[in-house]
Amino acid sequence: MKTPRQWQCIPDPLARPGNYAFVLDDEDASQLLISELARRIHLLEQGALGILEAKPVFVSNLRVWENIVLPSWYHSGESLAELDAHLQAVLAPFEFDHQLLMHNLALLPAQLDTPHRRLAALLRALLQQPRFLLIEHEWLAWLQQSRHRNSLLAQLHDAYTGVEYRILIVSGEVPAGYTPVQLLTEPHDDMA
Repeated sequence: MKTPRQWQCIPDPLARPGNYAFVLDDEDASQLLISELARRIHLLEQGALGILEAKPVFVSNLRVWENIVLPSWYHSGESLAELDAHLQAVLAPFEFDHQLLMHNLALLPAQLDTPHRRLAALLRALLQQPRFLLIEHEWLAWLQQSRHRNSLLAQLHDAYTGVEYRILIVSGEVPAGYTPVQLLTEPHDDMA
């Protein structure tokens, strides 16, 4: 598989706050781009990144709650009690089924249905209080559907994602309000 040696973005979405969009048709390229952007963002500022992937990844043998707080704990060093208090504060303004959410937080990720996996991924990203948010295009459709139902997913996203840098990865047209980013790469073969 070919991987890029040099990535050049025009304009550079990390240079100035704003809403940016990359157009990629290849799922593998999308994952490589997410990895490269995450690497660059972490060089700028540790823990400043939230990622909303189409297929959220969780540590399978940790409870959902542990998966949500793990990145924040790792980057901030806050106690688990403090992180739990932050999570409760994030959720406090909203009306939802608290009993169901508490039940889901105690489950392993494989036990969650798809909408609750998305909610866990969003909570994990928001708990980090990111300056940068990487979003795969599937989230746009999910959020639109969630807004029609006024679900907790849409309420949380709309209330808390006023991040400085919003970077979208789409496979089609660039949505209104986003600056298109041209990605130039210089490939080389991986050494085995």
